[in-house]
Amino acid sequence: LTHYVWEFTSNTWAARGAWDSVLVAYDHWAEADRRAAKDPGVLPLMYQAAVAGAWLGGLDTGRAAARRAPAVEYLLSVPPGSSAAKKQAARVAWADGMLALLRRDLHGLAQARLQLRQVEGITAEFSERSLAGLELELRGSKEAAAESLAALDLAATDSIVGEPHDPYTRSITHLAASRLMLEQGDTTRAV
Repeated sequence: LTHYVWEFTSNTWAARGAWDSVLVAYDHWAEADRRAAKDPGVLPLMYQAAVAGAWLGGLDTGRAAARRAPAVEYLLSVPPGSSAAKKQAARVAWADGMLALLRRDLHGLAQARLQLRQVEGITAEFSERSLAGLELELRGSKEAAAESLAALDLAATDSIVGEPHDPYTRSITHLAASRLMLEQGDTTRAV
């Protein structure tokens, strides 16, 4: 039950844009899992949340990057090849790519996309395609980025089978597509 309380609390704070409070809720969630001797799989999700908060302007990139080490440490502790390990590896690689985007680091972005291509599963595939679309924007191809991200978002909406897409990856993809379309004057599709 404690897990769900902290998950709900962190999502509520995220919806309000209170990213400091999101991280506090995740810290409590991780501590509750540790005390209950549960798998600390929340650590990669915490890193994703911090990076999403930085992308939205609610946290600086240094604070987001500080959440990386525990997430990577967690990855080293889980059996490689398990479905949980793959999903968590995809979360960390996507967050790495987003930090690279925020820093305008094309090499770091390429490394994150390469990591995602080495992980199996729909989460990794979606995350890699999301970073590819955002890379187009970074390179100045805003129209192509908008189309790429919108198509990816629509495909995810139409998808009814398989594992669910990560909430932060999906939300950033959706928001970026809408923002880019709005910048181009396509208000109908942006909405």
